[in-house]
Amino acid sequence: TIAAKGTLVRYGFAFIGWNTLANGTGTNYAEGSTYSTASNLSLFARWRKAPYQVCTFTELTDAITAASDGDTININCDIVATAQTTISKTLVINGNGYTIQVTVPGLNDMGEFNTGASSYRLFHMDGSGKTITINNWTLKGGTVNGNGGAVLINSGTRMKFNNSTFSNSRAGTSFLCCSGGGGAVSNSGVLY
Repeated sequence: TIAAKGTLVRYGFAFIGWNTLANGTGTNYAEGSTYSTASNLSLFARWRKAPYQVCTFTELTDAITAASDGDTININCDIVATAQTTISKTLVINGNGYTIQVTVPGLNDMGEFNTGASSYRLFHMDGSGKTITINNWTLKGGTVNGNGGAVLINSGTRMKFNNSTFSNSRAGTSFLCCSGGGGAVSNSGVLY
Protein backbone atom coordinates (compact mmCIF):
# COMPACT_ATOMS: atom_id res chain seq x y z
CA THR A 1 0.00 0.00 0.00
CA ILE A 2 1.29 3.47 -0.93
CA ALA A 3 1.90 5.63 2.14
CA ALA A 4 0.04 8.83 2.96
CA LYS A 5 1.96 12.11 2.81
CA GLY A 6 2.34 12.07 6.58
CA THR A 7 3.86 15.32 7.85
CA LEU A 8 5.23 16.50 4.48
CA VAL A 9 4.48 20.18 3.94
CA ARG A 10 5.34 22.55 1.13
CA TYR A 11 4.19 26.09 1.85
CA GLY A 12 1.81 27.46 -0.78
CA PHE A 13 1.24 24.04 -2.35
CA ALA A 14 -1.22 21.17 -1.95
CA PHE A 15 -0.07 17.55 -1.98
CA ILE A 16 -1.67 15.64 -4.89
CA GLY A 17 0.03 12.25 -4.71
CA TRP A 18 3.22 10.46 -5.63
CA ASN A 19 5.21 9.89 -8.84
CA THR A 20 8.03 7.50 -9.70
CA LEU A 21 10.15 10.32 -11.19
CA ALA A 22 11.23 13.57 -9.55
CA ASN A 23 10.12 15.60 -12.58
CA GLY A 24 6.58 14.14 -12.40
CA THR A 25 6.67 12.38 -15.77
CA GLY A 26 6.70 8.84 -14.34
CA THR A 27 3.81 6.78 -13.00
CA ASN A 28 1.41 8.51 -10.60
CA TYR A 29 0.22 6.84 -7.40
CA ALA A 30 -2.45 8.09 -5.02
CA GLU A 31 -2.19 7.83 -1.25
CA GLY A 32 -3.49 4.43 -0.17
CA SER A 33 -3.27 2.85 -3.63
CA THR A 34 -1.65 -0.54 -4.00
CA TYR A 35 1.61 -1.54 -5.63
CA SER A 36 2.76 -5.11 -5.98
CA THR A 37 6.31 -6.11 -6.77
CA ALA A 38 9.19 -7.64 -4.91
CA SER A 39 11.47 -4.62 -5.52
CA ASN A 40 11.60 -1.33 -3.67
CA LEU A 41 9.80 1.66 -5.17
CA SER A 42 11.11 5.22 -4.86
CA LEU A 43 8.36 7.84 -4.92
CA PHE A 44 8.47 11.61 -5.17
CA ALA A 45 5.81 13.94 -3.81
CA ARG A 46 3.62 15.70 -6.39
CA TRP A 47 2.45 19.22 -5.58
CA ARG A 48 0.09 21.72 -7.13
CA LYS A 49 0.17 25.40 -6.33
CA ALA A 50 -2.56 26.18 -3.80
CA PRO A 51 -4.82 29.21 -4.37
CA TYR A 52 -3.78 32.41 -2.62
CA GLN A 53 -6.01 33.26 0.36
CA VAL A 54 -6.40 37.00 0.96
CA CYS A 55 -8.26 39.18 3.44
CA THR A 56 -6.65 42.64 3.08
CA PHE A 57 -5.73 45.00 0.26
CA THR A 58 -2.03 44.43 0.94
CA GLU A 59 -2.51 40.65 0.75
CA LEU A 60 -4.42 41.08 -2.51
CA THR A 61 -1.73 43.21 -4.17
CA ASP A 62 1.00 40.89 -2.86
CA ALA A 63 -0.86 37.85 -4.26
CA ILE A 64 -1.33 39.54 -7.66
CA THR A 65 2.38 40.40 -7.76
CA ALA A 66 3.53 36.91 -6.70
CA ALA A 67 1.02 34.95 -8.78
CA SER A 68 1.92 33.20 -11.99
CA ASP A 69 -0.25 32.98 -15.09
CA GLY A 70 -3.18 30.68 -14.36
CA ASP A 71 -3.15 31.06 -10.57
CA THR A 72 -6.24 31.52 -8.43
CA ILE A 73 -6.77 34.11 -5.68
CA ASN A 74 -9.53 33.50 -3.12
CA ILE A 75 -11.02 36.49 -1.31
CA ASN A 76 -12.04 35.78 2.30
CA CYS A 77 -13.12 39.24 3.58
CA ASP A 78 -14.45 42.59 2.41
CA ILE A 79 -11.52 44.72 1.18
CA VAL A 80 -10.99 48.48 0.98
CA ALA A 81 -8.62 49.36 -1.88
CA THR A 82 -6.37 52.34 -1.20
CA ALA A 83 -4.96 52.57 -4.74
CA GLN A 84 -5.57 51.25 -8.23
CA THR A 85 -4.25 47.74 -8.84
CA THR A 86 -2.91 46.72 -12.26
CA ILE A 87 -3.34 43.09 -13.34
CA SER A 88 -1.24 41.96 -16.30
CA LYS A 89 -1.43 38.16 -16.11
CA THR A 90 -4.02 35.43 -16.51
CA LEU A 91 -5.71 35.07 -13.11
CA VAL A 92 -8.92 33.84 -11.53
CA ILE A 93 -10.15 35.89 -8.57
CA ASN A 94 -12.91 34.26 -6.54
CA GLY A 95 -14.70 36.98 -4.58
CA ASN A 96 -16.75 34.45 -2.58
CA GLY A 97 -19.57 36.99 -2.14
CA TYR A 98 -17.38 39.67 -0.55
CA THR A 99 -16.96 43.31 -1.62
CA ILE A 100 -13.97 45.34 -2.73
CA GLN A 101 -14.39 49.10 -2.70
CA VAL A 102 -12.39 52.30 -2.98
CA THR A 103 -12.00 54.37 0.17
CA VAL A 104 -14.80 56.79 -0.81
CA PRO A 105 -17.00 55.53 -3.70
CA GLY A 106 -17.88 58.05 -6.42
CA LEU A 107 -21.57 57.68 -5.62
CA ASN A 108 -23.29 57.18 -2.30
CA ASP A 109 -25.94 54.52 -1.78
CA MET A 110 -28.63 56.97 -3.01
CA GLY A 111 -26.81 57.52 -6.33
CA GLU A 112 -25.56 60.99 -5.48
CA PHE A 113 -21.97 62.14 -5.95
CA ASN A 114 -19.86 61.78 -2.81
CA THR A 115 -17.86 64.84 -1.81
CA GLY A 116 -14.18 63.93 -1.76
CA ALA A 117 -14.67 60.73 -3.75
CA SER A 118 -11.61 58.60 -4.40
CA SER A 119 -9.66 59.58 -7.49
CA TYR A 120 -8.64 56.05 -8.49
CA ARG A 121 -10.39 53.03 -9.97
CA LEU A 122 -10.20 49.56 -8.44
CA PHE A 123 -8.47 47.75 -11.31
CA HIS A 124 -6.54 48.42 -14.49
CA MET A 125 -6.56 45.22 -16.58
CA ASP A 126 -3.48 45.51 -18.75
CA GLY A 127 -2.57 42.01 -19.90
CA SER A 128 -2.53 41.78 -23.67
CA GLY A 129 -3.32 38.19 -24.58
CA LYS A 130 -4.22 37.41 -20.95
CA THR A 131 -7.61 36.42 -19.49
CA ILE A 132 -8.68 37.76 -16.12
CA THR A 133 -11.73 36.15 -14.51
CA ILE A 134 -13.59 37.62 -11.55
CA ASN A 135 -16.18 35.40 -9.88
CA ASN A 136 -18.86 36.30 -7.31
CA TRP A 137 -17.44 39.64 -6.18
CA THR A 138 -19.04 43.05 -5.64
CA LEU A 139 -16.91 45.93 -6.96
CA LYS A 140 -17.96 49.17 -5.31
CA GLY A 141 -16.96 52.64 -6.39
CA GLY A 142 -14.15 53.98 -8.48
CA THR A 143 -12.91 57.21 -9.93
CA VAL A 144 -15.32 59.96 -10.90
CA ASN A 145 -12.72 61.17 -13.39
CA GLY A 146 -11.45 59.47 -16.54
CA ASN A 147 -12.48 56.26 -18.24
CA GLY A 148 -14.26 53.53 -16.33
CA GLY A 149 -15.26 54.12 -12.75
CA ALA A 150 -14.22 50.77 -11.29
CA VAL A 151 -12.35 48.87 -14.03
CA LEU A 152 -10.35 49.87 -17.09
CA ILE A 153 -9.69 47.04 -19.58
CA ASN A 154 -6.91 47.67 -22.11
CA SER A 155 -6.85 46.49 -25.69
CA GLY A 156 -5.94 42.83 -26.09
CA THR A 157 -6.99 41.88 -22.54
CA ARG A 158 -9.81 39.36 -22.10
CA MET A 159 -12.02 39.94 -19.06
CA LYS A 160 -14.73 37.70 -17.59
CA PHE A 161 -17.12 38.73 -14.82
CA ASN A 162 -19.18 35.82 -13.48
CA ASN A 163 -21.93 36.52 -10.94
CA SER A 164 -20.27 39.83 -10.04
CA THR A 165 -21.89 43.18 -9.24
CA PHE A 166 -20.83 46.79 -9.73
CA SER A 167 -22.24 49.50 -7.51
CA ASN A 168 -21.63 53.11 -6.49
CA SER A 169 -19.39 53.66 -9.49
CA ARG A 170 -18.83 56.64 -11.75
CA ALA A 171 -21.98 58.29 -13.01
CA GLY A 172 -22.78 57.65 -16.63
CA THR A 173 -25.54 56.58 -18.94
CA SER A 174 -24.56 52.93 -19.14
CA PHE A 175 -22.96 50.09 -17.19
CA LEU A 176 -20.35 49.57 -19.89
CA CYS A 177 -18.70 52.37 -21.75
CA CYS A 178 -16.16 52.98 -24.33
CA SER A 179 -13.39 55.55 -24.51
CA GLY A 180 -14.46 58.76 -22.85
CA GLY A 181 -15.81 57.49 -19.55
CA GLY A 182 -19.08 56.62 -17.94
CA GLY A 183 -20.38 53.56 -16.15
CA ALA A 184 -18.39 51.04 -14.13
CA VAL A 185 -16.21 49.50 -16.85
CA SER A 186 -14.25 51.09 -19.70
CA ASN A 187 -13.56 48.28 -22.14
CA SER A 188 -11.08 48.40 -24.99
CA GLY A 189 -10.38 44.67 -24.70
CA VAL A 190 -12.68 41.64 -24.89
CA LEU A 191 -15.40 41.39 -22.25
CA TYR A 192 -17.19 38.07 -21.70
